[in-house]
Amino acid sequence: MAIDLLREVIPQSDIMLASHSPEKRQFTEFATA
Repeated sequence: MAIDLLREVIPQSDIMLASHSPEKRQFTEFATA
């Protein structure tokens, strides 16, 4: 799904990968919470 959002020109910083634990999200180029 993230790939589809990127194709729609949604910035990576606006996409949160819920499949990654909060501890690991900080190491991606995607949003963190």
